[in-house]
Amino acid sequence: MTTTYVSPKTNRAYVVTATKGERMVGGFGEPLRPEVFTTYDIYLNGTWVQFALTLEGVADSVAHYENPGPDLGSRFD
Repeated sequence: MTTTYVSPKTNRAYVVTATKGERMVGGFGEPLRPEVFTTYDIYLNGTWVQFALTLEGVADSVAHYENPGPDLGSRFD
């Protein structure tokens, strides 16, 4: 699945692609079993810039990419 997300803040168009993966879950007395999961990769002009774990989370991921805020880095970087 490929879709486009347009940022309401910058009006940039991002391409969002869904990628399926599989991991083993369980343990601690429970048998391991495979679980399928989906991640959403976000591209701007063909370059990967961010990801989201849900389709609804794409907007938050793009907003954080466009305005990372004070939680990215420090004065010691």
